[in-house]
Amino acid sequence: SSRPRFCKITEQTVSSQSLWTIDSGGNGGITVRGWSGRETLVRAKVESWGESDSAASLLGGQVQVDVTPGQVRASGPQALGKAGWAVSFEVFVPHATSLNLQARNGGIHLSDVRGRLEFKTTNGGIHVDRVADVPAQLQRFFKLIRDLDEKAALLQAEVDEKARAR
Repeated sequence: SSRPRFCKITEQTVSSQSLWTIDSGGNGGITVRGWSGRETLVRAKVESWGESDSAASLLGGQVQVDVTPGQVRASGPQALGKAGWAVSFEVFVPHATSLNLQARNGGIHLSDVRGRLEFKTTNGGIHVDRVADVPAQLQRFFKLIRDLDEKAALLQAEVDEKARAR
């Protein structure tokens, strides 16, 4: 986008909890990676945009990233017109941590965690890699996607073959 933008990245190390609830606010994605560290590292990228550099900066300064034991959340003013904001989180937690994640207009990426997982995204993808507790409903969904991909590939092969035959 050609609109003026503002960006700020923060990092905070906090004591680990057995359960973390993370909410990206109105816009933004969440990445959680399990690691062998004893603490939790929360990295937040606040982005805002507006009609001018000063408007984008002012809006970005109104976005709050709250990190308390077991909870990470973003909040800010309602976006108006061509102005808006987003917060993306990258969080490193001990491998055995349980997670409750909510993202809007952003994806969720999980890797190397073994705790209980609950997550929801609206207008964003889900990527899960090396996790122990993928909910059964999500496993069925992933199988359905794989099956559809296989059928789509077979149909595409038939279309390509018919096109070559012409």
